[in-house]
Amino acid sequence: MANKTVREGLALPDFGLAFFRSMTIPFYAYVLILAALLFLPTRKIIWVLSCRRLERKLARDLESREIAGQKQRAGFIAFFVVLVFSFLFNASTVGVPHGG
Repeated sequence: MANKTVREGLALPDFGLAFFRSMTIPFYAYVLILAALLFLPTRKIIWVLSCRRLERKLARDLESREIAGQKQRAGFIAFFVVLVFSFLFNASTVGVPHGG
């Protein structure tokens, strides 16, 4: 007979798809998909709050160069925020894959 994987006393045939049963690849795909979906709204919220804070601090309207700089800064911050949030959210709902 072909290779068999034993899981909780039940013999299952191994068709070379053991990594799919461990949920490693789909888990990280879900993390990246959720992060991609959350990136733009998160960047916009961070950007707006950052621009408002800077306008209040300087007591004047921002120039276009300053606004572009705040948008770039917001994108950098949002990248890490959504990745961490997406990983923690998927880990709490699906569970962290353990590699087999």
